[in-house]
Amino acid sequence: MGPAGATPKKAAAGTRRLRRPTPPPPGAPPEDAEIVAEGPNELRLRATLASPGYLVVSDAYYPGWRAYADGRETRILRANYAFRAIHLEEGIHEVRFVYAPRSFRRGALTSAAAACACAVFIARARRISRMPR
Repeated sequence: MGPAGATPKKAAAGTRRLRRPTPPPPGAPPEDAEIVAEGPNELRLRATLASPGYLVVSDAYYPGWRAYADGRETRILRANYAFRAIHLEEGIHEVRFVYAPRSFRRGALTSAAAACACAVFIARARRISRMPR
């Protein structure tokens, strides 16, 4: 059970109210989403929507994920407090979720700087040890 006063519209995005999706018009093509490729740090999907709506992925919501719809970065919403969702307009869309946390980049840069500092220290130590006394 959710907090008092929670509605499905509120729960879909946490604190942000979402518009209720409109039902597709009669005779509209079926709505569908299929996984094109899946890896540990990337998920690619093809989504077909008859009207504007939300694509919900049942993977855990985590701040390091980024979403791209048709090549443009788009905001990831929390769906049901635990999952990821993005808003899409009607039509066929290529969607990509990429896990690229900023902490990983910071760690990589820090490690590279530390490796450079160690290399400089070792080079100087060798040069000093070779000098005549």
